Amino acid sequence: RIGKDAAAQREYLALLDAESLPSVFKSSLTAEILRNVISTALSVLEEEGGGEGAKEHAVEVLKGLASVPRFDMTAMFLTGKDKKELKPRWSTVASTLPEALGAAMTKLMKTYKL
Repeated sequence: RIGKDAAAQREYLALLDAESLPSVFKSSLTAEILRNVISTALSVLEEEGGGEGAKEHAVEVLKGLASVPRFDMTAMFLTGKDKKELKPRWSTVASTLPEALGAAMTKLMKTYKL
């Protein structure tokens, strides 16, 4: 169990295959898991000097999660508090990434209903 260990969460995120997320989560994606994955991906994207490959992977994971069955329903269950915390982080990240990644994050922000 990785709990609140930020380093373990980042390691776990790096292991996720973005294309397999729809089959991994099927109908088991919860708002809590979604929030934790978003927060961890944002942490990777916020890191100064973090590897470009890690940042690209974090964006791909966010894209992959959006393909999980019932994603829209799960995203609706993010709490107002979660959205209030995640939205400004997401906006800041989108504006500081290289153009292609920033554009992808801006598009995903709408998908994630933030």
